[in-house]
Amino acid sequence: MSAAVATGSLRDCDEARTGLRNAVVKRHAHSCPRLSAFGCFLCLTKINWGIGMMAMPYYLHLAGPWCGTLFFVVSMVLAADGASCLVRVRESVPRCAQATTYAALVKTLLGRWGEAGAILSLCLANWGSAVAWIKYIGDNLARFIPEMHVSGATWSLAVCCTLLPCAFVENVAPLERVSGLGLFSGQAFALLLTYKAGWHWKHFGNYLLHQPQISLNGLAVAAGIAVFCNEGMVVLTPSVHGEMQDPRRYSFALVAMVLYFSTNYLVVAFAGDFLFSYISGSVVCQEVSLSFDASPLFRIAT
Repeated sequence: MSAAVATGSLRDCDEARTGLRNAVVKRHAHSCPRLSAFGCFLCLTKINWGIGMMAMPYYLHLAGPWCGTLFFVVSMVLAADGASCLVRVRESVPRCAQATTYAALVKTLLGRWGEAGAILSLCLANWGSAVAWIKYIGDNLARFIPEMHVSGATWSLAVCCTLLPCAFVENVAPLERVSGLGLFSGQAFALLLTYKAGWHWKHFGNYLLHQPQISLNGLAVAAGIAVFCNEGMVVLTPSVHGEMQDPRRYSFALVAMVLYFSTNYLVVAFAGDFLFSYISGSVVCQEVSLSFDASPLFRIAT
């Protein structure tokens, strides 16, 4: 009799603990802003859309127009498939349902060593891009506001201090509006670059004919750039999927993001390579930088 009472008491305690945990999770979910399908699209697009855009003309110059296009599309499809696999894991493995970050999902499946490996890989993969992005902003601010006589290094330090609090943001949903603003700025840059290249559209056919369609010498570097551009959407997927109002609409946001992002990046690649390597007669380097003397609009977009 006492053993049965003890067993019943333990079962009641387990049920109460489970009910309390579920109540906390539900309360936390209702207290935090939730992502719409459009918000998911914005976050996924903006996490991919970054400093890699500046290297796209260089990427296309290395790989060749047709090989570069094919490889970039294939890398995007593989990245989208990886993101979809993470979603299926969250939905099909019960213990992964509460894992709302990439590292937490890896920890749930592979343990602490797997989590440590995932975090180390993320740090190694993103360190260079973070440094390049901050340096790019700092150098352009120094050129944009020369009257302040502030060096690019000082601007870069100021940018670091300004962005540091973002590391403590635990939820993705509040960043929806910021992602929209950043995406608008990136889209403005892509449109202005395309518009400037469009002045010479009559020469575009000759540009395609004179470019090597496949360039094996630079393919390895080009492949690294393409993969680097697409890693963000995979890493952010568990977070955005876990914070969506209707997670079933994730696939629509993912497809829209892949089409929109791929189109814009390839347009920047072709417009930049055409404008700066063929029209200007120079060699495309690792980033695109428009002249600030062109117009105030070009200065702001750059």
